[in-house]
Amino acid sequence: MSVHIEDEVIIKGTYERLFMVGADAAIPIGDFVVRLEGALFPQRHFQVKPEYQAKKVQAGEECAYSEKENQTLALAGFDWDAGNGFTITAQYVADMLVGTKEKLDTLERKEYEHTATLSVDKSLCNDNLSLSLSGAVDLNQYSSVYQLSTSYKLSDSIKLSAIGDVFLEGPDNKAGKYGIYRDLSCITLKGVFSF
Repeated sequence: MSVHIEDEVIIKGTYERLFMVGADAAIPIGDFVVRLEGALFPQRHFQVKPEYQAKKVQAGEECAYSEKENQTLALAGFDWDAGNGFTITAQYVADMLVGTKEKLDTLERKEYEHTATLSVDKSLCNDNLSLSLSGAVDLNQYSSVYQLSTSYKLSDSIKLSAIGDVFLEGPDNKAGKYGIYRDLSCITLKGVFSF
């Protein structure tokens, strides 16, 4: 028996070192803690779009599977102990690539991506019952993810939880960062026994 293969697929993996320079600050102001973070990733590797790779291969040209670009990340947010067992956390995250427009058009990501998150936690019944609502919105396509969870400590060693996760597309059915996971929306029941 013989097998004739006309097309060939070669898969190879390479490890690329990642370098990062960053700084962060946490500034307490009364019941608030203001958080600021920033980082620079010089010459980080990013995946090239598959359609761009295919076009190069079909033209018989050599194709790079990743391109190096400078990436900057910044975060601004706050934590607020609102009293009565309420804690509120919010943050804004910006992620930007710095490079020539022509090179950026070939990458498997946008030049500028940003996200906002919000989390509200409430403790009840002498901290035995916890309620939590958190969410994130992709501010490019407006897709979002939400999580509602509750947990109850029956004793020091037994804890029961119920968690609901919902992934939503943006307007006009734009999948965005979170909408691509819409089929993973679910409810999870969990029990933890510590000994």
